[in-house]
Amino acid sequence: MSDTSKHNIWFLREFLGVIAVATILLATTIPLGAQSLENGQSPEADALMVAQALALSLEGRASPSSIAPVRFADAGAEPPPDPTVQSGRFHLASSALIRFDQAGDSKERRLLAGVLLHQDPLGRLISTGFEVDYRLFQDGSIVVDASAVTPMDAPVPEVLIGFVPAEKVTRSLLKSQSFAKLFKYVEKNAVPRSQCREARRVEKEYYVFAFYMDRLARDARVGLLISDQAEGLSGYGEGTATFQDNGWHVAYAPARFAMDGSPEIFFKALYRPGASVPLRERKEMVAGVFTSDSLAKQVQRLLADRGYDPGPADGLVGKRTIRAIKEFQQDRKLRVDGEPSVFLLAALSPTDRPAIPVKIAEASTPDPGMVKRIQVGLAQWGYDPGPADAALGERTQQAIRAFQRDQGLKVDGRPSAELAARLTDSSRQAATARTQFKSPRMWPNKIQRP
Repeated sequence: MSDTSKHNIWFLREFLGVIAVATILLATTIPLGAQSLENGQSPEADALMVAQALALSLEGRASPSSIAPVRFADAGAEPPPDPTVQSGRFHLASSALIRFDQAGDSKERRLLAGVLLHQDPLGRLISTGFEVDYRLFQDGSIVVDASAVTPMDAPVPEVLIGFVPAEKVTRSLLKSQSFAKLFKYVEKNAVPRSQCREARRVEKEYYVFAFYMDRLARDARVGLLISDQAEGLSGYGEGTATFQDNGWHVAYAPARFAMDGSPEIFFKALYRPGASVPLRERKEMVAGVFTSDSLAKQVQRLLADRGYDPGPADGLVGKRTIRAIKEFQQDRKLRVDGEPSVFLLAALSPTDRPAIPVKIAEASTPDPGMVKRIQVGLAQWGYDPGPADAALGERTQQAIRAFQRDQGLKVDGRPSAELAARLTDSSRQAATARTQFKSPRMWPNKIQRP
């Protein structure tokens, strides 16, 4: 590979952070094998096959039959298996193509760069950056001449949090250095996110567990802060313990508070990259802020702020709360189900402005600038529109349809100024609600803040 090509691999982290954190998170991404391309003419068709060949190599499953028509020129052109991907139950979940170029004047040679995302049944993620130099022939065959892969840290790792009553936490459990063992225990014993139906809220002892679902550098630093302030790095962190298991980090701390009580308590999951990141970029950040308030209580507060009448913000989903949710959903043309959800919370966010009705233009070709804004917004919501290239390809249309379906909108796959406004107005807040929480005991209350 050329010096320039090799150098680009080191910029994948920065580039990835710019295009959208969501491209390496799982929410509603489309599996690589299911991605379709516009009219079968997109130059990405061969690129996706090459990316799939690399993924199979990382899984230790590469073979001429499984990746045809792709073959590696020699043993040095094929990346070695990733021991963690190979030994665990990881499968390819999604891909992001960052760079795709024709090499000089050659009609055959291509240069490709991107990210592969593998996931296991626990929801843990492995991000791998790649660069490939390959040749595409008229008969459809593809020969990979050189490739380079490197593990990547998520710019902002995904965090799941659980609150376990202290009486259910034993010393032997806290001595465990197994991410999977601890995760499964917390998933079984944590307070459900539908908790807080008691008439009286009383203070109790809990252990707060924060699981970093992205594989990170082993020398990365994580932590927990407990605070009465939602913003900043302020808070109480005494008693916090951490460990990492093959790159997956866990932080936990004892805490005493009233679940869904007053005052509201905030739990801040901290992250600082390891030594592989340049010192000037190695800053501590808040990867997620969670609240002791129930999801229902947050929804009730925001509904009241918008002039609806959900009743008191008590965390109990009664008839008034259900009626207020339905009224808001009807007014915003969302799917009407009357249920609190993280997506409803995102739509209720204080910085989310009502969509402005716009007459759909009759022009057959949509405005490229609008399409690009929609692509960026879709990526931030956790959908997979492909590169933000302003081209209305099949992947972008599929992502639009998926978003419209999830939001209860008319499903037509068409870009519009109203769709762009809805996506860009709420994308910053919606990015914190991307993950579809499979367990009712993993707290989904990552707060929505400007």
